[in-house]
Amino acid sequence: NFDSSSPSMNNVTATATGDSDSYGVYNFDFSSPTIRNSSSTGDDGVFLTKSIGNSTTSSAKVADTALGGAVDGDEFFCVGAYTTGFVALDANCG
Repeated sequence: NFDSSSPSMNNVTATATGDSDSYGVYNFDFSSPTIRNSSSTGDDGVFLTKSIGNSTTSSAKVADTALGGAVDGDEFFCVGAYTTGFVALDANCG
């Protein structure tokens, strides 16, 4: 997700393996996906939200979704998110 993209991801399985910087979902430069009823895993993490400097913010809204890996980045908003081991995550996906 680049340059102000805001995709809606519903019933999606996103898996990234086999390389450094393998993320299930990668956000950059004002991107802000909404993810529902999905599953995301990655060797290096589930999500990466990245900004250029201090003026750019990327975020992700996640609902009823399994996350298999670390969440790394700026802003996350989670409701009903859980690990692939069925451990509930807090409102920041942590």
